[in-house]
Amino acid sequence: MALNRSRVDVLCVPQDIDLSPASDSWDDALVRWSADGLVCADRPTAQFIGGGAKGIRLDHPTGRVVYGNQLGGFHVTCPSCGAGLARAFASAMEASRQDTRSSPVATVRCPRCDTATPLPEVDARPPIQIGRCAVVFVDVGGVELTDRGREAVEELLGPFAVIFRRTS
Repeated sequence: MALNRSRVDVLCVPQDIDLSPASDSWDDALVRWSADGLVCADRPTAQFIGGGAKGIRLDHPTGRVVYGNQLGGFHVTCPSCGAGLARAFASAMEASRQDTRSSPVATVRCPRCDTATPLPEVDARPPIQIGRCAVVFVDVGGVELTDRGREAVEELLGPFAVIFRRTS
């Protein structure tokens, strides 16, 4: 019998793809969340996310990245005609990684209908989000943030997208 060695992480990614909170903001948030009972011994409680989680961290890469599923990947299509955009998306994302905060967001040009779509607006299944940071709930027991949990994350990140990531 094969063992299931994958886990599900829940990622909260700012809708502002260039937002990246300062490290002291993250530290302050953890202290506040611990005092409010949302985090206990560095683990999110069921008061934060249904079923709790084994850990929480701020992912803070050096540039823009795609947050999405890691096992099984995701499928990217043109929002106008539905054509697959894997190659065009990969090229645009690579260019976007090199961009500075003041650079415009790269666009993906559809090879079928020639529509230019900003990277964050392509259709992806399962959903993805591009950003410079994410609050990561590691190995969750459930995938729903509580109302208090949503408010806490929004206080740190502003409006955000919730992304599910299956990983090993």
